[in-house]
Amino acid sequence: MKERFWLLDLNYEVKEGEPEIWLWGVNEEGSRILVIDRGFQPYFYLLLQEGVDPKTVLEGVEALRSRLHPSTRMEVVERKLFGKPVKAIKIYCQDPDSIPQYANLLSKVEGVKCPLEDDIRYSMRYLIDNDVTPC
Repeated sequence: MKERFWLLDLNYEVKEGEPEIWLWGVNEEGSRILVIDRGFQPYFYLLLQEGVDPKTVLEGVEALRSRLHPSTRMEVVERKLFGKPVKAIKIYCQDPDSIPQYANLLSKVEGVKCPLEDDIRYSMRYLIDNDVTPC
């Protein structure tokens, strides 16, 4: 179902272990609405050092993953950092609040240069990724 509305506020809740984005707004008829999106996964990146084999880093990350709240999946991605292509591991988490802990621990894995985008709030990440502009 599609709904056009003016976004007034947003927040998130974790219900039964799954994050939900809550968007409050006013639709075109002037009625207040609340849209709940359960399909957006929180994530961050681990920037890899140059020349490092991503599979080796994935193994190191996998060894430490069991210490923290479960993540849902990981994938090797290529992104641009200051215009230069870089390799990174994109780590999806179930709980947005666990991202800083994950980033801190996993940044110590050999071959990881640093975490990226771990300081972006989950609700702001939603706005950025979905190109949503509040009124």
